[in-house]
Amino acid sequence: MLKVTLRGLFSHKFRLVLTVVAVMVSVAFMCGTQILTATISTSFDKIFDDVYKNIDVVVRSSNEVDSGFGKLRSPISEAVIPDIGKVDGVEATEGQVQGQITILDKSGEPMGNAQSGPPTFGFNWLTQPALNGWHLNQGTPPSGPNEVVLDQVSANKAGFKLGDQVKLQINTGVKEFTLVGTGGFGTTENYAGSAAGLFETKTAQELLTKPGYFSWINVAGKADVTQEELRTRVAAVVPKDDQTITGTAFTAESQDVFRQFFNIIGTVLLVFGLVALFVGAFIIYNTFNIIVAQRTRELALLRAMGARQGQVLGSVAAEAAIVGALSSLLGLAAGIALATGLTKALSAAGSGVQIDGLTYTPIAFISSFIIGTLVTFLSGLFPAWRASRVPPVAAMRDVAIDTSGRSRGRLIVGSIMVAVGLVALYLGLFTTNDYALTEVGVAFAGVFLGVVVLGPLFAAPLSRVIGSPLRSFVGRLARSNAMRNPKRTSSTAAALMIGVTLVVVFALLIQSFKQSFNDAIDKAFVADLIVSSGTFTDGGIDPAVSGEIAKVPGVASVSGVENSFATVNGKFGQFIGGDLPALLDIIKVKVTEGSLEGLTPDQVAVAAADAKANNWKLGSSIPVTFLEGGARELKVGAIYDVDVPGGLGYLLTTEGFAKAFPPQQLGYKQMYVKLEPGANGAQVKDAIKPIVKASLPTATVQDLTEFKASQTGILDVFLFIVTVMLIIAIFIAILGIVNTLLLSVYERTREIGLLRAVGSSRKQVRKTIRWESVIFSLQGTVIGTVLGFGFGYAIVRAIAVDNPITFAVPWALLIGMILASMVAGVLAAVLPAFTASRLNVLDAISTE
Repeated sequence: MLKVTLRGLFSHKFRLVLTVVAVMVSVAFMCGTQILTATISTSFDKIFDDVYKNIDVVVRSSNEVDSGFGKLRSPISEAVIPDIGKVDGVEATEGQVQGQITILDKSGEPMGNAQSGPPTFGFNWLTQPALNGWHLNQGTPPSGPNEVVLDQVSANKAGFKLGDQVKLQINTGVKEFTLVGTGGFGTTENYAGSAAGLFETKTAQELLTKPGYFSWINVAGKADVTQEELRTRVAAVVPKDDQTITGTAFTAESQDVFRQFFNIIGTVLLVFGLVALFVGAFIIYNTFNIIVAQRTRELALLRAMGARQGQVLGSVAAEAAIVGALSSLLGLAAGIALATGLTKALSAAGSGVQIDGLTYTPIAFISSFIIGTLVTFLSGLFPAWRASRVPPVAAMRDVAIDTSGRSRGRLIVGSIMVAVGLVALYLGLFTTNDYALTEVGVAFAGVFLGVVVLGPLFAAPLSRVIGSPLRSFVGRLARSNAMRNPKRTSSTAAALMIGVTLVVVFALLIQSFKQSFNDAIDKAFVADLIVSSGTFTDGGIDPAVSGEIAKVPGVASVSGVENSFATVNGKFGQFIGGDLPALLDIIKVKVTEGSLEGLTPDQVAVAAADAKANNWKLGSSIPVTFLEGGARELKVGAIYDVDVPGGLGYLLTTEGFAKAFPPQQLGYKQMYVKLEPGANGAQVKDAIKPIVKASLPTATVQDLTEFKASQTGILDVFLFIVTVMLIIAIFIAILGIVNTLLLSVYERTREIGLLRAVGSSRKQVRKTIRWESVIFSLQGTVIGTVLGFGFGYAIVRAIAVDNPITFAVPWALLIGMILASMVAGVLAAVLPAFTASRLNVLDAISTE
């Protein structure tokens, strides 16, 4: 039986190749992404392990807040350093300053984007060699107030040389420095992937924190003292409000910050690999179904010659296991190639990260191999079971008869699945509970699986409808071919249906988010122009600039807002500061209780939704932890409502904001400009740009259309990434169509020969196969589009329970996808159609 299995497997090499490719691509993504994330993690771990190896204790403020993208801490006074230096076991100690800056290139344009990419950091150059993780490639350390050292990657990218004057954007302004050196951090040629500038300590404090303060203090211990012992001794001499942690813990925190971004990429790619494998499972299942149908006579004859049922089952199951193992092994090799290519792409992008070889974790290979082999084996197991039950009398038949389109059991099981899904959908959309999205997810799974099970029942009718416009002889023949084997048609279309469904769901969600945001901006904003600082946490536009803008002809009013983060009632909170009464002229804020005009520095205006969720009323005390001043209580002085996605956050007066946040976070993040009636918006915008750029080069001036596009641009990027990845999944599904058609041609060899014998031309045979492929493709596309539409709408409705969102449809994308599926169907049929048309008529007729 083993010989029979191997001979059957390798006698159809092309069929084997197509099946192997479907599994191989999926396994490659699973294995490659795990290798990539392990390699990057190892590289970053090594960088920080090396440069922080002499840091045994770190002293820092215990006051921290969540920015939504990581922790921010208050600075710590340098006054504690002499006391730390006297601690028994301390070898060296020095304070570290860290903040955000922007490097300007030679034309004065910002390098990088702090809002959509890695930030550019500013540091002080540490004078203690044991604590300094930076190395100089050329030049000298900064020693004066006007000197700077840049990371090597940024210097090379901008073309800066030693002695050049370099402009840096610091907080609310631009300062010029002399470039005295270039270097890198650890084994990287920048700050582990981010740009950086380094100053002498006092200059760094003045620019990035405040005089006499550090971001944290590094402590190196003597060899005979453990980190925990030294931490205990240091903790005894520093104020109770300061926090001491071991160097090992600090290193782990630093590694985690840089690892987070790449872990997200790895997770997305891994999920895609699993989706691709799920698509591949349909192809494998379909392939083995056809194989069993084609080998009905062979398997029945084996039974007639004495082969036991278990031997037949083992033969077909062994074939599936061999295909799975072979595909998975090739997938592992392709995964290594994928990881190699991605790491090279990171290096070519100028990230500065030096990756010395890939990190091969056993779990990456073992899990990918097992999953790939197991999915393939299970996909072929049911056809194998069916094959083992073929009675010897079936040897007298030409082919097996497909009765799946009339299966009562299939109808019952599939209907139950769909019913469960519809019940979950009803609970999620039409009942009040906190699990709407979860219930919609259960509904999606139930209906989707139900449709897959019921597929053969409506495959023939749907093929008839899709093929009804085909009135020619070849069109009618293609339609009947698709209808006569509904299980094959359904499972072939199902592979394509998965990719189409996911694309439609994501497209509808993203378009709905974009449309909702744009509608809210149109409703809430009265401003004609919006000036954005282009900074994230540190820095902003000097408030004095608003006065200059107000003098521009055509400007009616200007209002600016400051923005930062704090911990509110133990949770992340966004704070807005500014002239709140003036803000009412720009943004349609409806004050439902209290007044913005009479708000004091110790009062806050809260959104109505937050007030309701926390049961706050006028006069309620809210516990808040700020970077400046730590924990305080603010009184609710006003409650407001606004039609802006996510709301505005917590509103403070200008004085209240300055009291709560450090100097480097002050400055307008945005300014709203209202024009006089009849003013030319384009001319006013052109007049404002040089004023803004002179103060803050990262700042931009946009009208509402441009502002909306910039705010939703990340959604377009996300949709592009998801679409590209799912196109690959659809490509795998197209491979399935090619495989199905090739096997179908083989199965219908005698039939094609008879058609040629009675007068059909090669061209007609090719057209028949092409139209059959188009019917397969359109069936998967139609079902996927309907499911995607239904569940895209359901998810939007579920989200709308707690968040305002409008259902919107990207018609161009959906119409384009339907047209693309027809083209894909034609392309998938090229090889099978050519193969069918080249069959020798006499040989085909004599085939049994």
